[in-house]
Amino acid sequence: MDLVLHNGTILTMTDKSAKAVAVRSGRIKTLEKVPAAKEIDLEGRTLIPGFIDCHTHFVSMGMKLANVDLSDARDLQEAVSRLEKRATETEKHKWVLGYSWDESMWPERRWLSPEDLAGIENPVCARRVDGHVAVLNLAGQKALNRKEGYLFEEELFRLNETKAEQDTEKAFRTALALAHKEGVTSIHDNPMDIGTFLLYQKMRCEELRISVNLPVSVLDAVNQIKLRTGFGNEWLRVGGIKIFTDGSIGAKTAALSFSYRNEDNKGLLVYSNEELASILQKAHPNQTVVHAIGDRAIEQVIACSVPGKESRNRIEHAELVRDDQIPRIKEKGLLLSMQPNFFQWSHPGGLYDDRFGTGMDNRMRTLREAKIPIVFGSDCMPFSPLYGIEQAVRAPFEEQRLTVMEALAMYTREGAYASFEEDIKGTIEEGKVADFVVLSDDPREADISSIHVEMTIVGGKVVYP
Repeated sequence: MDLVLHNGTILTMTDKSAKAVAVRSGRIKTLEKVPAAKEIDLEGRTLIPGFIDCHTHFVSMGMKLANVDLSDARDLQEAVSRLEKRATETEKHKWVLGYSWDESMWPERRWLSPEDLAGIENPVCARRVDGHVAVLNLAGQKALNRKEGYLFEEELFRLNETKAEQDTEKAFRTALALAHKEGVTSIHDNPMDIGTFLLYQKMRCEELRISVNLPVSVLDAVNQIKLRTGFGNEWLRVGGIKIFTDGSIGAKTAALSFSYRNEDNKGLLVYSNEELASILQKAHPNQTVVHAIGDRAIEQVIACSVPGKESRNRIEHAELVRDDQIPRIKEKGLLLSMQPNFFQWSHPGGLYDDRFGTGMDNRMRTLREAKIPIVFGSDCMPFSPLYGIEQAVRAPFEEQRLTVMEALAMYTREGAYASFEEDIKGTIEEGKVADFVVLSDDPREADISSIHVEMTIVGGKVVYP
């Protein structure tokens, strides 16, 4: 044997128990302690399957880490100060890029404006945390030859992909280090163009398993060459076809059946029903991965989806599901890919409350009790399964809360199911890939906020620390 792990708590995420895990050639050979070239004494710690993050923007996260991270700015002025500081360290003609500002966490409770950035001579583009709106200063507007100070939706998505390949590869490596630190061994990624998938092919990284959801913009080419969900290998594979039907709650572009508070605005739908139905039919038999946040967008996806559990068609986010939509989601065989870390905005006085009134969002407990399959992703807000599990367990409202083991399953076993990979990962069983996380404590017993990742193993190889 190459490796054996023993002397700890092993959560297999099945109905079977294990006292040890032995690995040969990157696969789990047996659940017994046997002689091996390398032994890892867990010393009472907890071993679980590697975390699977079912919704990432991996390279964009790496870009954020390499540029100006505004996610923890305490107020508007601190965000501006960070951008100003980076500008002093940057050649005058080069862009200053900011990521993840969140006005809902600031005392000012307002967006960054072009006027706030007027003192910066460099072109500046600062994206909101949801990635659906960004602010430009005057130099940024001039550089893009536009008169408006904000970029929304498709305009911003196009700008996101104008990066040099070397910058993209560096961003990937930066994100990879964070993934290992957080115990993530597999991701479902959502790049905005085909270039990122081609770069992944070129890099041949065997330290992270990647399922790539291809953008709908390449659907014709996908069909022409008959590229199908699951094409690839255990390291890199084609996921589904990624389709946007609305925007975000933060940008007030998520499509609602009611108006945002104090506004004559119900958000936007990207397609008509006829257009979306045609796209979904055209994408079949590939899995479809459809971004729908507001209840009006969710309604459209339900109405237009091709029925059938075998396709495992997904709704990404599904934040505002209505009671009447629940049985129809189940009838269509749709899988919900949700983000428990969004509960950071769900509390009274938070973003959801500010936009339309709170208590009706991200109804995970209600949806699970209806036996609708749910998987978890972070959307990189933040990128941390343990944070997401903590949020799911401690959600503000009863209809949102899950047990620790339910939340853990959605970041492991159920995540594998979402990408048709339940036969190779997501649980600790003989024959499956040797992807593990060693936690400092048993999540069933300890306070989740006190638990940390002590070791990450991918394919039998220790990649962290």
